[in-house]
Amino acid sequence: MVKLFLRHPLHAKLYLLFRQDPLNPKIGYLGSSNLTMAGLSKQGELNIDVLDHDACDKLARWFEDRWNDRFCVDISQELIEIINNSWARPEPIPPYHIYVKTAYHLSQEARAGLGPFIMPRPLRCSLVLPKHSGRNRHRFRSDSENRGLAPNSQVAPR
Repeated sequence: MVKLFLRHPLHAKLYLLFRQDPLNPKIGYLGSSNLTMAGLSKQGELNIDVLDHDACDKLARWFEDRWNDRFCVDISQELIEIINNSWARPEPIPPYHIYVKTAYHLSQEARAGLGPFIMPRPLRCSLVLPKHSGRNRHRFRSDSENRGLAPNSQVAPR
């Protein structure tokens, strides 16, 4: 289950571990790290482990108070739907869909009329571009032409 706490902004990071250990059944980690690889290993975050039984019980109560708050809502189904409609969904995304989405985002500024579409060099080198036909219907310009320099290759539609 995933819940969203809405009573007030909550930035605390508390990790509680419950284990089958008669000496230390609970361990708490409290600090600034997000639960990501970068947050736990690369960003110079500060965390402290809490082994004291009484302190761990207090941290568990603090968590339970927020978890059971009437302004803490279950968002599990919404999150499952978002993940299932994202790149992280269980079934693979067809390569053609990735190609189309890449082309869409690469051409966003040109479609909005904010500037010419300039194809990234690695992509330009791997594609076969259309030949000129008619009255420059498929005319492409190079990066240098787009900057007003001498032409050298065909890349961006006019």
